[in-house]
Amino acid sequence: MKKYLIILLFVVSCSSQNNLTESNLKCEKYSGGRFGFSGVNLEIFSDNSYQYSSFMHSGSLITDTGYLTFKKGKFYLNSKKTIRKFKGKTISKKKNFKMQEVFINADTIRLIPKKQSESEFYEHYYSLIKEKNESFDEKIIKLGGEFDFIKYQHRCAIYKFSKNGDKSEKWNTLNPNDIEKISKIVEPIKQTLENRIMEYSNSDFFNRLSFSSVDVNFKDSIANFENRNNIHRICNSKYYFYYYFKPVNKVKYCIGFAVNEKGEILSKFNFPSKSDYKNIDRTLDVNKVLKIARSYKNIKPIKEITFEYDKKQKRFYWLIKQKEKRIKANRYKYNVLKIDASDISKVEIKKEKYKSVCNAKFF
Repeated sequence: MKKYLIILLFVVSCSSQNNLTESNLKCEKYSGGRFGFSGVNLEIFSDNSYQYSSFMHSGSLITDTGYLTFKKGKFYLNSKKTIRKFKGKTISKKKNFKMQEVFINADTIRLIPKKQSESEFYEHYYSLIKEKNESFDEKIIKLGGEFDFIKYQHRCAIYKFSKNGDKSEKWNTLNPNDIEKISKIVEPIKQTLENRIMEYSNSDFFNRLSFSSVDVNFKDSIANFENRNNIHRICNSKYYFYYYFKPVNKVKYCIGFAVNEKGEILSKFNFPSKSDYKNIDRTLDVNKVLKIARSYKNIKPIKEITFEYDKKQKRFYWLIKQKEKRIKANRYKYNVLKIDASDISKVEIKKEKYKSVCNAKFF
């Protein structure tokens, strides 16, 4: 099975106007990218210096620093120091940029090709859209939990259905369909599932559970999935239901349920039972979690916050991860702060390390 690397292209540039000029250098972020095998990171600072990184899935890596220069109404990147590596070994120090034009128009930033033949490549990889303004809190909140659908319905002949899905008569094989198309079949199964959840869980938990979508496996519809590779003929479940537990505003915990044709639940519950459930402290929202986390010096800078469940302790908790620090080569370390969602007096810090598969990692 082929493995594909999904890369996002990140750029931090400096402009608060529609067009870049020498007098309006103020930091704004632009991002873009596509499914592919390469990634780029460019950061331009207010003193006109920049840092640039580019890597390919093959192991090729370029790191570059230099200055943004202004000449005849245009901006150019000029390398001061460049290091090219392949699979961790330095292979060249040839300068990467020499008068590389940078242009910003409206909400898009582009690197301008010097050769007409490179226009298509530059359009794909070096055209980025300005990021929407978000608060710091919103950026670092990530989905908690895990749907864990892979072992049940990965590469199966499934149709997805949701409340806001495609309403056309033809069933969409790539995007969600309107759940009303199949409500007579799915609704009884869904009701049986939710009754079972109610029996098992606390009412406080159930009332904050929100249905998102359902995948339905139709074994006789494999021919309709010609746009997908390696469709499996034998799958482990008929239905897969996606739910979100929403403990507080802006926070979601993912829960998935695999169900067979008879409505029997095949997957394990990754949430506490009635007897194990502890009421969650609703005053402990993201802002309060951040305030607690910031009081610990060894958790800064903060990378992300998630809401998780500890199967051994049978309790929900907040997990705050520090931004990774490179130790050497492809080795990284970071600290993790764990706060009990029911008792904020219970806080612990753990040290984590890992080895990156690639020699380059971008944050």
